[in-house]
Order: sequence, then C-alpha cells, then structure tokens
Amino acid sequence: EKENQYSKNRDIIMEIDLPAAGGKYIAFCEGDDYWTDKTKLQKSFDYMEKHDECSLVSHLTEVESGTSKKRTKYNPDFLQRGGIISSDEIILETNIIQTSSFFMRRKLLDNNTAIFSRFRSFDWIMVVLAATEGYVYIIPQNMSVYRFMTAYSYSKDTGNDNQKMIKMLQYIYDTTTVINKYRNYAYTAVLKEKKSL
Repeated sequence: EKENQYSKNRDIIMEIDLPAAGGKYIAFCEGDDYWTDKTKLQKSFDYMEKHDECSLVSHLTEVESGTSKKRTKYNPDFLQRGGIISSDEIILETNIIQTSSFFMRRKLLDNNTAIFSRFRSFDWIMVVLAATEGYVYIIPQNMSVYRFMTAYSYSKDTGNDNQKMIKMLQYIYDTTTVINKYRNYAYTAVLKEKKSL
C-alpha cells in the first residue's frame, strides 16, 4: 500500500488481505515474526486435507524477547502436549496460540465475516471461532518464532501498562461472550468459569 491503511481505520484482513487471497487455506505470519521450518506449510496442509472437521492447525512456537536473538519456548502446558485442544481449554486460556502458527481453512473467514468485521483484534477471535466451529490441532514441533516486546510492538505497548493489560483481558472476555451468543450459548458454563478466574 502507498499509505498506511491501518492508520485510516481500515480492517486490513477483511478489506485488503482476504480479497487478495485465492487459496483454500490461509497461513499467517505477522511482520515481526518468522517461520523456522520449511516443512511447516506442508505438514499443516497434509493434516487439514485428511481431517475435514479441523478448523485450524497450529504448532509450537519459540519466543525472542526484546532485542535478544536468544530463543525460549512459548510453553503454555495445553500447547506443549500437542494434539486436539478442546474449545473449553481455549476459552479458559489467556495465553493464546501464536498467530505465526495459524493455518486455517479460508471458509472459516468467509463464514464468519460478521464477527470479524465487528472486532479489530483478530488472533483471539480466530482461535475461539475455529475451536467452536470445528477443532484446533497442535503439531508438537517448534516451527516459528514470536518476537515479543520489540520496539513499537503491541506486546511491548500492552506489557508495560497494567491498565492496558486489564483492558485487553476484558476485551478477550467480551469478544468470547459475543461468540458464545453467535454459537447459541453453547459455552455459557465455561465463560462463567473464566469470569471467576
């Protein structure tokens, strides 16, 4: 783009990226993150092709913090074991699956444009929608790096400000509540549990 479209309050994914994407599947890698395994896309594709009920394939991710090039594991317990992650587990978590690991069916985006157009924070909504429309599968292998607390990043901006962190957690709860309504209130019990945490 010749001008920064985000600063013009445009929905980058729904208005620009998705119309330009022509495939059956979509993988994400934001500008400050990177993939580390040349077989990542093939492994994700192969799993999806064999499992029609899977909405999103993910994998383990490493973290680079600040300007350091040293990698550490991004290791929420529910991700480390790999395999199918239940929708309840995903809703209860605050540590989310990293966007650099997303590999999903394009129809998940096409079928849920009303939800995506309503909210600007994309990654959390994507994971919860995937987990409540089909299921999420984790390949237990590190195949990307999430760069955390880098200059001008969302993680640095939020991580250093308690009020912004509280606002973000409230946003996660609120958006999940809307998705629960969208899914005919199938997740009311787990949302009550999340609110009590």
